[in-house]
Amino acid sequence: MVLNQPMQSVALRPTRGAITRHMNLMWLKIIQEIQLQPEAPVYKIPVKALIEFIGDAKNYDRLKDNLKALNAVQVEWNNVGPDGEQWGVSSLLSQAKVTKKGNTSTIEVSLPPDINKGVRELKQFSALNLLLARELTNPAALNLYRIAVAYETNPSRVTFRAPPEEWEPLLRGTPRQQGTEFEYKYFKRDTVKPALAEVNRLTNLTLEMIEHMEGRTVRELQFRINSKNSIDIEGAISESASKSEVEAVAQLKEIGVRSIEAKQLISAYGADRVRRNVEYMKRKQAEDGAKIRTPSAYIKAAVQSDYADAAVIEGDVTLVTSEKTVVKDEAAVREMAMERFKTARRSEAAEMFMEMTRRDSDNYWDVYVESLKQANNQTLLGAANTKGLKAKIVQIDFYDWLAEKLQGPITDANFMNFLLSQSATKQAPRRKASQK
Repeated sequence: MVLNQPMQSVALRPTRGAITRHMNLMWLKIIQEIQLQPEAPVYKIPVKALIEFIGDAKNYDRLKDNLKALNAVQVEWNNVGPDGEQWGVSSLLSQAKVTKKGNTSTIEVSLPPDINKGVRELKQFSALNLLLARELTNPAALNLYRIAVAYETNPSRVTFRAPPEEWEPLLRGTPRQQGTEFEYKYFKRDTVKPALAEVNRLTNLTLEMIEHMEGRTVRELQFRINSKNSIDIEGAISESASKSEVEAVAQLKEIGVRSIEAKQLISAYGADRVRRNVEYMKRKQAEDGAKIRTPSAYIKAAVQSDYADAAVIEGDVTLVTSEKTVVKDEAAVREMAMERFKTARRSEAAEMFMEMTRRDSDNYWDVYVESLKQANNQTLLGAANTKGLKAKIVQIDFYDWLAEKLQGPITDANFMNFLLSQSATKQAPRRKASQK
């Protein structure tokens, strides 16, 4: 799952339209699929390859919407290379078409000439781990990670320097609004810090923001890059790899997973998650081995979707915990499933918040802070005023609050829809729901 991303496609600056997280991931997967094919004016990509990577198998309309958006969004870039400095502007896709024949759907895409040239020639590129990129739910974190990866092998191990207002569209994926005043403190609070926190928590890199000051004013930003993973992107285990990582690799290889894929899975998801899903699969095989026809493919899907986290089945509910115990307690499992539902709502709210215009995001934040004042919640109010969304208690409470504003309150109906969608996405073996 390694993509060779051309340098001119790394720091994309939208000039018309927005680049959402789903669009970004789809674009990256399209480029990877194209790089596996001979050069052609039109590239054919199985729809299944895209929707499985995006994790959006049940939303065909959103697939089409993202393809239309990739064709409509306009981006510009500056690139310095052997041929001198270049500036360019184009859409990300020249054309996209979905064709269906029987049960098979195919996407036919063509790229703008300069982008196609960069994708094929790869004079300057960086290796991006798509498994790690997909873990990032914050659009700014995904954009920052792509940029950081491009500069990871730079001898100085720092990104380019640019004024904060130039970093804003690169990270947020939205054009700067003409006539709007740029407020660095809000950009730092709402965009940069959450993106840094997510990249540092979920990827193989540790990033540090460098503020270049002129007096008391921040004139330019750049980011220092450090690698922290004991399993690198090529799949080589270093001497510092833990015993659990080595054992997890051995377990995956025994199942039939290729060595490099095993190490990339552990790099992206961690040894503990891999090992508990291996145990989960073994239990499923013991119940009915015929249901798992291709163990190597099943375990990769299991790790990516974390089947072992909670096997929620209507009626007779079974939970497989990280302590490798099986609990049959409907109330306990419902409580854990509800927490997962709330987490998903918060993630969606956070993604929507990061994609808002500054005026809208500031309005929501101001209303939230005012609600804390009216409730006389001094603990949250103090944390919100001093640390903003950097404070974990504020982050959870704010995104719960925002989720209710944007998605409506939690109801039995939308909770059940969440459980059903999770079950469909994971494609885990299910028992028939018991009738009550």
